[in-house]
Amino acid sequence: STPIPEPQLFLSPRNGALQASWEKGIPLFWEKYPKTKNYRLSYGLASRSYGAEIEVPSYLSSKTIIDLIPGVRYFVLLEALGENGNVIFSYKEVTAIPLDGGFHPAPKEKPLPYPKWIAQTGPQLFLFLGGLFLFFSAWYLTRKEEEIS
Repeated sequence: STPIPEPQLFLSPRNGALQASWEKGIPLFWEKYPKTKNYRLSYGLASRSYGAEIEVPSYLSSKTIIDLIPGVRYFVLLEALGENGNVIFSYKEVTAIPLDGGFHPAPKEKPLPYPKWIAQTGPQLFLFLGGLFLFFSAWYLTRKEEEIS
């Protein structure tokens, strides 16, 4: 018989869509474990040393841990609990760093899609070339008029 793979814990949905920003939280998604009464999500700042726990009903397969400190690495463990509350399966520990989803001011100097010298000399260069074009156009037209008459 073929062995059944163990369920896994993920930081993004199984369809591969990535989380752009975790906004002070960590979204978790998992494959359900059979005969589970509840899940226990444990998390903390050190591997295998968790300071907080969340009970999750067995009908759920995702949960977002919220109100975390942005920029700090968290270690997360999910355990499937049986009827009497004992651990029947431990998922592999994952780590994640929540981001600050707050307002960030725009950078003072926006990146330009062209070299800096063009931005600095562009208006003057444009006016200079435009003036040359007008000068030579007028000169050419006056020469043509002289030839006709």
